[in-house]
Amino acid sequence: MGKPARILKGQQLSIANTFAYIKEVQATLKS
Repeated sequence: MGKPARILKGQQLSIANTFAYIKEVQATLKS
């Protein structure tokens, strides 16, 4: 059960990184 949980955690981290990246890009485009 530890392995799937680790994969899920990795996916959530990846999604969080993607949102952070999008926010940075939007901030760059606005300025």
